[in-house]
Amino acid sequence: MKYLYVTLDIIALMFEGVILLRLLMSANYEKDRYFRHLVIVSMVMSITDMFWSLCYENLLGLGVKGLDVASALYFSSCAVMSYWWFFFVLGLLKKKPLSTKIHRWASMPAMLVILVCATNSFTGWMYTIGSTCYSYARGPFYATQQVCTYGYFAVIMVLSLIGAAKSKNKEDLRHYFILFCVAFVPLTVGFLQVYTAYLPYSCVSYSLAITIIYLFISVQEEEEQKRRLMRITGDLEEAIKKADAANEAKTRFLFNMSHDIRTPMNAIIGFRDLLEKHQDDPEKRRDYLRKIEDADNILLSIINNVLEMARISNGSLSVDEQVYCIEQFNDSLNSIFDELMLQKNIEFIRETNIQHEYIYCDVVKLREIYANILSNAYKYTNPGGSVSIKTTELPYDREGYALYRVEIADTGIGMSKEFLPHVFEEFARENNTTDAKVEGTGLGMPIVKYLVELMGGTIEVESEKGVGTTFIMTMPHRIADMSELMSHKSADCVIGRFDGRRILLAEDNDLNAEIATEILKGVGIIVERAEDGEICVQKYKEKEHGYYDLILMDIQMPNMNGYDATRAIRLIEQERETHIPIIAMTANAFEEDKREAMKAGMDDHLSKPVDITKLMSVLAEILNKDK
Repeated sequence: MKYLYVTLDIIALMFEGVILLRLLMSANYEKDRYFRHLVIVSMVMSITDMFWSLCYENLLGLGVKGLDVASALYFSSCAVMSYWWFFFVLGLLKKKPLSTKIHRWASMPAMLVILVCATNSFTGWMYTIGSTCYSYARGPFYATQQVCTYGYFAVIMVLSLIGAAKSKNKEDLRHYFILFCVAFVPLTVGFLQVYTAYLPYSCVSYSLAITIIYLFISVQEEEEQKRRLMRITGDLEEAIKKADAANEAKTRFLFNMSHDIRTPMNAIIGFRDLLEKHQDDPEKRRDYLRKIEDADNILLSIINNVLEMARISNGSLSVDEQVYCIEQFNDSLNSIFDELMLQKNIEFIRETNIQHEYIYCDVVKLREIYANILSNAYKYTNPGGSVSIKTTELPYDREGYALYRVEIADTGIGMSKEFLPHVFEEFARENNTTDAKVEGTGLGMPIVKYLVELMGGTIEVESEKGVGTTFIMTMPHRIADMSELMSHKSADCVIGRFDGRRILLAEDNDLNAEIATEILKGVGIIVERAEDGEICVQKYKEKEHGYYDLILMDIQMPNMNGYDATRAIRLIEQERETHIPIIAMTANAFEEDKREAMKAGMDDHLSKPVDITKLMSVLAEILNKDK
């Protein structure tokens, strides 16, 4: 019998040792920390239990004193083991780490047992040992150890049953059932231990329960890994679908854009050749120039849409509001399309019903929205059809603001119900240029939607194949008055002539330099050219301050780019204690290019192809500042 006790303890230790080793080698080392501690405490209890059996049989020759120490250690380890078990399983029940307050209160019964065991040699409250090791009796406080040890497990069982009753799914129910079982096993075997005190049922039951929990945790981790793998697989499949859709859209976009760019380019090249052949025919020459201009506008519109979409993707657009008159805005917009509609024999209907005429708005973006929609209405409406734009002010409860509803309808070719959900997607076109005989990249409507939402509005579309399309926009605007409009207008620069002003033009491209020179000479400006950044810096350095009134700086130039040239000029100015305005005039048209230009020390940024009106406005603001 004495060797059976020790053998069972050794078997329990082996099981626990294997589990501890696997935990130490686990990838979830930190996550398994509390369970690892539980296994260690259980192993300590098995060792003390084995030490007690050896002392009880006096196999170590320690006699009564050895058995006294072994008994104190055994009962104390039982209490600590039960407490730690309670602490660990309660954490699993609550599914979160326990607070210090719960630790403190839960440890009190175990601390009481340890105190009784520590003083037992003087009091005999826990047990008494006779002159021989075989004379062993339970003391008056022996029950405290039993209540403490098995009370923890009883509480765990009750909490498991409560959790199971409240569980809302099978996974939680299984979770609570396992925890009930691992508390039920030591509790049941513990009662058996009370009536057969000389066999190590408790240690074996703890090892069995630990094995069950280890298997439970392993299954949980395996299921979690499967769920994680499924999530990753699902995310990958979704990413692949999105990538395939994006690639398909980009391929379709490149195909359409290649055709759309070549169409106006072919027109420009073709009419240029015809222009050379018919130089003596003024009527044909005017007709060819007008058609070249139309092709230029189409080509520029395609490029601008691509750049605008890139700016939107970068999140670099913002609203720049100014005071404007709605009637004036509508008149300027209508004047652009009146002639176009008339030439194509399309009836152009305008209707305005508003109470507040003056508002704050981003005129450039608002004009871009309307121009995109009206251009599509014009392009997709056949001769004899009609296009209408109706502006209505709606009731609005936000103080200082007015709500405007704009409906732009046409009797054009319309769109199918299947395509409508995709109308605002990038690169989406129901028909390509060849089918529809209309140029476009599929970027106009996504830009419109983004700009409308940027200004706090909404946009909807209704369409029927062969009947027509209606876009409905609703946008709030801050109300202004006429005095604010006049104040805003008085602040605008007056564009006139700049006779005698001298500009240094840094431009490596001969054609661009010739165009810019002719434009500037047309308003009285004297132009000197520098073919690259180094020459520009040298020319500025050779002249005294005031010789040049302004520098127009290209960015991408050989030898020295525009950024470095600007930095070099600013260093020269530090010595002279002077400042010359430098304006970037470049094909680098993105917002980050503008920020880089400002960072290099430039005063403004104009993108190519240069808007002559904007160029003159910037020159007027800078050159007329000292007048």
